[in-house]
Amino acid sequence: MIIESKFHDYYDCIQSLGIDKTTVFKRHEQDLITINKSFCDLDVSHGIVHRAPSVVTRFIILFCGKSYAGFEINEGAFLRLPKNALIPHNTRITYNLEDALSYYTDAYSNNRYWSYSINLTKDWYLKYNDKPYDPNFFIENKSPIFYFKEYTEFIIKNPKLKDFKFQTIVDPFNAYQEIYQFIGGVIGQPDKETTLVDEKTKIQSKGFDKWSFRKQPKAVNQLKGVKL
Repeated sequence: MIIESKFHDYYDCIQSLGIDKTTVFKRHEQDLITINKSFCDLDVSHGIVHRAPSVVTRFIILFCGKSYAGFEINEGAFLRLPKNALIPHNTRITYNLEDALSYYTDAYSNNRYWSYSINLTKDWYLKYNDKPYDPNFFIENKSPIFYFKEYTEFIIKNPKLKDFKFQTIVDPFNAYQEIYQFIGGVIGQPDKETTLVDEKTKIQSKGFDKWSFRKQPKAVNQLKGVKL
């Protein structure tokens, strides 16, 4: 598989084992505007900035016909700091539900809102983690990979998966193989452009000229016997 891209991802190294030049993955990152939350049941901002500090932000990766649920954890979100102090930014990625829920601190465990949020997150994780996803979405958008995080307004087409630690879910060899097979078997390759060639060009391409199958002039025949 040939990968057309401006960036390097964690599975690109598998190309060194051999390339099928008939399959091309045009991995060009692009933002797709979301219409509603039906994409993966996550809230969409539609231009509204989510200002409240959030210890856990959910995201989803669609990869080769399946969905994977993940979490972005801001470990400094609820630290008690002096007024006007900068909140330390220590964000990490996990695909483990229990790991994510552990960051809902004891101070908020009895809060009705947090209890609801925890249950919502559990249900969402069970629905979307390592589950089949509508293949028509991949086919219509012509890509095997998508990313979306709640409280944003864009689905990212062809994201860099190593930025989201996806190698902890699918190893490089299997990631490359799944993409290769999904493009060839589900999305399909674009039809090659057909160039119309006139009859004269076709004949010349076969090595024939205007004298083929005709009697050449006498002067031409005489020159054939002359040694240079």
